[in-house]
Amino acid sequence: MSHIRAKFESIGFDCLLDINEQIVPRFVFEFYCQLTFTYNLEGQFVVNFVIQNKSFSLTLEEFSQISKIPFKGQASFIEMWSLDHLLVSVPSRGLYKTKHPPPRVMTLIQVPRQGGYKDHVFACLCHMLYCIETSTPFNLAFFTLKRMEKTRFKPKDLLPHGTLLTRLFKHVVSISPELAFDHYLSHDRAMHPLAPHYG
Repeated sequence: MSHIRAKFESIGFDCLLDINEQIVPRFVFEFYCQLTFTYNLEGQFVVNFVIQNKSFSLTLEEFSQISKIPFKGQASFIEMWSLDHLLVSVPSRGLYKTKHPPPRVMTLIQVPRQGGYKDHVFACLCHMLYCIETSTPFNLAFFTLKRMEKTRFKPKDLLPHGTLLTRLFKHVVSISPELAFDHYLSHDRAMHPLAPHYG
C-alpha cells in the first residue's frame, strides 16, 4: 500500500491521508448558510462567508494554505458522469486554465463491468484519478470549493469537508478574537483517517 501513498505524495494529496481533525458542526452549518463565490479583479476564485454577522473573503490560494491542500495544477469540477462533460467543466482561460486529458486515456478509469455497464464515477473524479496516476498536479482547493458551491442548495445533512472546515474555524478564531466561539462544540470525525489503511 506504500505505492498508493507515494502516488498521493507526488501531487501533494498525502494531506488527505493524514486528516485527523474534529468537526465543529455549528461552524460548518453557519459557513454553508451564507456561502457565496466570486472572482476578484485579478481573476482569482474567492470564497465569501459570514460568521456571527462578520464577513470573510478568502482567495483560492488563501483557502488552500489554511486548509493545507494543494491549489496548483489541473482544475475541474462537474457532477456529470459522461467524460464528454469534462470538456466543458475545465477552465479554458484565466488563472485556472486546464488542459483536459485525452478522452481515450480517461475511459480507462471507467472500468467496464459484467453486462457491459461501467462504474458511474463523476468525470472530474476520473480527471483527478488520472492526475494521481500520472503524477500531474491537481488543484484540490478548486475542486473542494466548487463542490462546496454545488452543495449549498442541498439538504443541510449533506455538508462535505467538515474536517477541512475545522482548520478554517481555527483560522477564523485566531483572526477574530472579538467573536464569541465558546458555544461552538467540536466532535470527533465520523471517518477514520486513510493513513492506517494505505500507509
